Amino acid sequence: MSSISDFALEKLFSSLVSSKEKLAYNPEFKRSEETYNPTLQIDWITAKVPFFFNGKLNGGNIINTTPDGEIDYTIEKRLPVTGSYDSRLSVRTSEVEPGTDNTYLIEISGNPVKWFQGHNIFGSDDLPNLIYETVLRLSNMLESPQPKRYLDAVKKGIFTISRVDITAMYSLPTRRDVYSYLNHVEKTCRTRSGTALSKGNTVYMNKSSQRWQVVMYSKGQELEKHTLPDGLQGGSLETYADNKLRVELRLRQKELSKIGLCTGKPWITLDVWPLFKDYFGRLTMTEQSIRPDDLFDIPKFAKSSYLMWSKGIDVREAHSIRKYYKDRKALLEFGIDISVPKPSIDENLNVINLKKTLELKPAGVPDWAYGTKLMFEPRKICG
Repeated sequence: MSSISDFALEKLFSSLVSSKEKLAYNPEFKRSEETYNPTLQIDWITAKVPFFFNGKLNGGNIINTTPDGEIDYTIEKRLPVTGSYDSRLSVRTSEVEPGTDNTYLIEISGNPVKWFQGHNIFGSDDLPNLIYETVLRLSNMLESPQPKRYLDAVKKGIFTISRVDITAMYSLPTRRDVYSYLNHVEKTCRTRSGTALSKGNTVYMNKSSQRWQVVMYSKGQELEKHTLPDGLQGGSLETYADNKLRVELRLRQKELSKIGLCTGKPWITLDVWPLFKDYFGRLTMTEQSIRPDDLFDIPKFAKSSYLMWSKGIDVREAHSIRKYYKDRKALLEFGIDISVPKPSIDENLNVINLKKTLELKPAGVPDWAYGTKLMFEPRKICG
């Protein structure tokens, strides 16, 4: 068991989060007792969490040497820990108790939902209690009983977070509609940082950002490329996922620090749904079509830019920066964004309207999954 005093340990835990608790999160994201939304799930977590282990916990070392053969530095590898259906989390020692080689803080990285239930088609969005349940499971698997003061610290949200992926699922009539939707987003969607990028049928917004990204794809198609474990194949999961649009919000360390969510405590009272909608609302999409009657209402100074754009010409190369932005602002009033290339003619292009789709009821966890091993529900312990 831990070899340092309770006071010293409390000081270590306090210092872990005190330097990061600089900002309070948006009060509009605070959860009410009535809030319950099974649509979202925590799809990835990288966090540093109180955890006692006798010695260091890692999966080996990578050693770099100088040309003379002397050790320059050593990197401790993460230890993969297998959960349900061969799903894995990676763990390693982050800090040891002063004056000892005993671990008091570990780094956990992976998908806890998938680790518990074998798939990530749907799952829990309760980050604090997922972390707590993960600590308990790791304690058993690593044969390292946790002192009460360690577990109490986790219950209070005394841990730090450097990455969180939050996912949502939306139902569309068929998978073909999902592809049409993604095609539409690719051609007409943008954020303040730039336009959408795509790879196959996956669409990325803010792909190169070190703060946050949104990724969209067909969950049904993904399951064809990355099949479910043997014990889960051939059942209702593939049928459920076939017509689903998957939307992932990926929050990195810089963004989590900026919005006051880089420690566990605020997540205890957080409603993840308005947080998710806030970022998804930052995506804008123009209809990229205009009625003939409206063409007469376009300001004269912007008509040349519209005509060039409609012919596939890059307006930025034809005008000064000042005129380009002036014309773009005017044309946005008519649903035209000249910073986005004009879509090619496609009969399916405007079948799915972005805003209308997102106003529909998102896909929740199916009733048949509750009470089974397909849906892991963490206990409400943290707080």
